[in-house]
Amino acid sequence: MDRLRLLSERGKGVAVSVGRGPTNADIAGELHLSIPTVEAHVSRLFDKFEVTNRVQIAMVMHDAGLV
Repeated sequence: MDRLRLLSERGKGVAVSVGRGPTNADIAGELHLSIPTVEAHVSRLFDKFEVTNRVQIAMVMHDAGLV
């Protein structure tokens, strides 16, 4: 999927985590990031994927076979 090529490895990791459904705090703990850093990544995912919510991020990741 073309949109996935726009992501850094860290961005892809956050996107995969969002696709599984945990909170930003849970993702931060899992990936050893701060919550504001996860929030920034999620915000950039909205822009890069041209979506407006986390469910749509999850759908992109599901369609790509990554969750």
